[in-house]
Amino acid sequence: MYSVVWHWDGKSFLTSHNNGLLATWLIRQPQRPVSVICPHAPGEAVPDDYIFYEPIRLVEWLPTRNGEPFIIFSGGGRSPGAQTVIHSSVATTNVSSTSLPNSDPSENDPNLSSSSCMVSSNHMLTIKRGKKLVVLQLDHKLVQFTTLCMSPYTSETMDPYAVAILLQEDLVVIDLLSTNFATFENPYPMDLHSSPVTSCLYLVDCPGDLIPAFYSVSSRRNRTQSGTCAEPDVFSSREWPITGGEWRLSNQQVPELIITGYLINNIVLYCVQLFFC
Repeated sequence: MYSVVWHWDGKSFLTSHNNGLLATWLIRQPQRPVSVICPHAPGEAVPDDYIFYEPIRLVEWLPTRNGEPFIIFSGGGRSPGAQTVIHSSVATTNVSSTSLPNSDPSENDPNLSSSSCMVSSNHMLTIKRGKKLVVLQLDHKLVQFTTLCMSPYTSETMDPYAVAILLQEDLVVIDLLSTNFATFENPYPMDLHSSPVTSCLYLVDCPGDLIPAFYSVSSRRNRTQSGTCAEPDVFSSREWPITGGEWRLSNQQVPELIITGYLINNIVLYCVQLFFC
């Protein structure tokens, strides 16, 4: 067993296992589970070859006021060495970071090919609601995820509205209220492990309208890229759900910029704000 999560009524719980199974248990019947499913297997019955499915490392069971509860979990895909079976009822969504919109997971992991992306447990998160199963294909290896809910109490209806996914080199937030589980547009770069810096330029006495223009161009560029993807509405129309701190332009009379160049041919611009005591 890898993880366990309680039902909100306290009378049952859900466990995830190293063979890709999810089991539901009742407190009154602890001898055996009342339900066992293999979410990524074709059909509703547990297949005979369930041992070829990878572990489900973490699962969350979240109630909603309207409709079926969410079951969100990482892992559980078919092992890369086993024959891949794809069921037609499983929806698949590519989740790309705004910093690397066209990156291919196979470029980050030589053992991950395009045909095995769907069942690679290290690069996917699954959202199950009723009979609907959606697999989110991630650009980088999944480290951890947590859901953002209207209520923090597990003993009542939590109404999840987003899921934050920490990747090995990025942070992605998914809008659970959108029909296609769109990605929230990151308000700032999320390259957690940047490549080596190859150049650096410090600029002072910049024109006052230069920095707002950069913000405008960056936002327009991200929206344009989302329009070139195969799926509509790649970015959520709702605001970034993680709060804390305050975003604002510098009030300095002389705006300053730091421009850094990286080995992977990226250029990053930083707005510098100095504080004087």
